[in-house]
Amino acid sequence: MDIDLVYSWVDGRDPLFIASKQETMKKLNIPFVETHTGDIRYVEHDELRYSLRSVLKYAPWIRHIYIVTNNQCPKWLRENPKITIVNQNDILPPAEYPTFSSVKIEMYLDKIPGLSEHFIYGCDDFFFGRSVQPSDFFKNGKPIVYLDCHRIPQNTNGKTWIDTVVRAYNLYCTKRKKVRFYSPAHSFDAYTKTLFQKAKEDFPEFEKANQNFFRTGDEIQRIIIQYAMAFDYGCPLKKCHHGQFVIRTIRKIIPFQTYRIMRMDFKKFYRDFLIFKPLTFCVNDLAEKDEADFLRFLQEEFPELSPWEFIENQ
Repeated sequence: MDIDLVYSWVDGRDPLFIASKQETMKKLNIPFVETHTGDIRYVEHDELRYSLRSVLKYAPWIRHIYIVTNNQCPKWLRENPKITIVNQNDILPPAEYPTFSSVKIEMYLDKIPGLSEHFIYGCDDFFFGRSVQPSDFFKNGKPIVYLDCHRIPQNTNGKTWIDTVVRAYNLYCTKRKKVRFYSPAHSFDAYTKTLFQKAKEDFPEFEKANQNFFRTGDEIQRIIIQYAMAFDYGCPLKKCHHGQFVIRTIRKIIPFQTYRIMRMDFKKFYRDFLIFKPLTFCVNDLAEKDEADFLRFLQEEFPELSPWEFIENQ
């Protein structure tokens, strides 16, 4: 079974990208909202370089890697038969390009030319932390769905990321059946093109809500596909836990496999990383004060140059 890996990536510091973004915002009269159109949505800290190194170190069985981007290419990346740069206009309808919403781009991942039936998708700030196998992502040919257990959040303003998750949950419960509320594991997600496409057909509201060129907070999160896979299409569901004090204490006494850890604060992340030894990890919305420490950590974890990097840019 061939398994490909897909990343979404953008270099938010690229002057051409900045100019295109500002021109599109002006043309469409898009208001500035930090969480939707601000730099936080597009900043990158060289994470992709080290995420790819983690693939080489811990998931060498990946057949091919696709990097979906906005007509860009990492400066340190050289041609390699294992990696393909996919521009937005390769998968988006002509009228939808260029877009600055990853939510919108994610709807068209199944359109990537040459993509294998079984594939894994992740953002550029996701990493493999230990050796993983295809069986960590697929069972009997079906994707394993990793989700977080949560209570339905209250008193949000309707325009936040978690609101897009709640919207997906409500859509599923309305059209299918009442299930427990879950949020994304915020790590690598497994799919098949067949089930990816089926979910979009079963929930046309998903594509309709995500047509904006920038995030607005009115979208429906991609988790609607995972709800369908777990509760309609017979895919196995695995629940992720959080790194609360009780869970950390139990982990020290009784070792158990942890699929992922995700933190926004580097010190808390590093503490959890040492305790849980996760299969995957993420430091989300990295604060500027933590950038140097996190990059130092990545350099120590993944020091070996990959065959697709220019040596002079290490």
